[in-house]
Amino acid sequence: MSNSEQEIQQFFEEYAGAFNDFNAAKIAAYFNFPSMVIDKDGAVSFSQLWEARKNFEQRVAHHREIGYSHAKIKSLTIDSISSNILCLVQVSWIFIGYNGSIIHEFDSSYTLCKYQNQWRITVVLFH
Repeated sequence: MSNSEQEIQQFFEEYAGAFNDFNAAKIAAYFNFPSMVIDKDGAVSFSQLWEARKNFEQRVAHHREIGYSHAKIKSLTIDSISSNILCLVQVSWIFIGYNGSIIHEFDSSYTLCKYQNQWRITVVLFH
């Protein structure tokens, strides 16, 4: 595994940790601006950190409501890395509830860019 691949794996483990901590500000910090989140309800774009934080406050509240305890990465595939500054990543997630049961499984696609030597999410598509 290359250094970039290790960085990306660690990035997603830490990103999951921010969700596990129910920390909207920390989740938002993993995004580049502008950025976009696309899901079954449509697309939401963020041009500033506070916009992303506000959105993730709502998502974290929803996670609490459904009994979310933590996320596990089922699989992570790096589709491509371009000049070590842009990459496409596919992640399969499992959400575990407080009682240890699986409450949700889904796949997502991420476009990451490297800004100031840090990987950041530019686009995420939940499918």
